[in-house]
Amino acid sequence: MKRYFAKAVSLSILTIFLAIGVTFAQDNLSTAIFKVDTKNKEAKVKIETIVNMLKGVSEAEMDLNSKRLEVKYDATQIQEDMILFAIQTLGYPASIERESVQKDARMEKSKVLKDSTKK
Repeated sequence: MKRYFAKAVSLSILTIFLAIGVTFAQDNLSTAIFKVDTKNKEAKVKIETIVNMLKGVSEAEMDLNSKRLEVKYDATQIQEDMILFAIQTLGYPASIERESVQKDARMEKSKVLKDSTKK
């Protein structure tokens, strides 16, 4: 009985640590927007599936009307260029429309800090 209780407690603690790790990992996600030249529904599914399989990508969703692919990813594991290469390798013309929203926010914050120190 004591062994069962010890295993249950250990499993519970492990689950809590994993949940906390996933939460912190989601806070560090960046978002990139890609322009992909296709309006084909089959291509949309193919692109989303392959990009979602890339290590470091947590979500990829494409809007066929705007031809935009929004990708949420961990910048410590993958870069925008690698995602772009994967899309182009599938045979679809693509470009980075807007890089890393998180990067943009950091740059804006540092600009505000620099401006405030000049006064």
